Amino acid sequence: MRLLKKFIYTLIFASCSFGGTVFLSHSLDDVSNYEGFLDEEYVVGIYSLGYYDTIWEKRKVKYNINLGLELLGNYSFNFIGFYSMLNYNFSKSFFSSLYLGIDFFNHEYDLVNNAVYLPDSKGGSMYGLGFTYILSKRFPITFNYKIYNASEVQSDVWIDLLYEISSLSLGYKF
Repeated sequence: MRLLKKFIYTLIFASCSFGGTVFLSHSLDDVSNYEGFLDEEYVVGIYSLGYYDTIWEKRKVKYNINLGLELLGNYSFNFIGFYSMLNYNFSKSFFSSLYLGIDFFNHEYDLVNNAVYLPDSKGGSMYGLGFTYILSKRFPITFNYKIYNASEVQSDVWIDLLYEISSLSLGYKF
């Protein structure tokens, strides 16, 4: 909970300082495709909160580059992702995005291990694809498909985790 508060304060500070986009999203399906997690109940009800801002844009070219951060998770786990976005503008109101970044993984559920591992989880890479439609000047709506990689110790063995999520997000551009 403290991490979420720090993340929200960082977003508020960043939105007041810069002219980026804040977004809130929810997964489209109850259970996304996942591998390595102990139980299906850990991966349902996923929300994300994030922020991205354009760092390079050329007026006559149809693409730009953004940097962003995102907190994705539910009551049992979370991913904190830092990523870059390459956007290609098809028109003024429709563009596609290619995501590439790293994530940090943390879980709240108990693992059965004989030894104590510190840390008992670690993040990995994040990549994905998104399509955005600008509803009005300040409200983008985005369909995302992202893949998160992580690892955790289950029964004294490091297990690779793969989490795929399809989500719909609504943003506000400052």
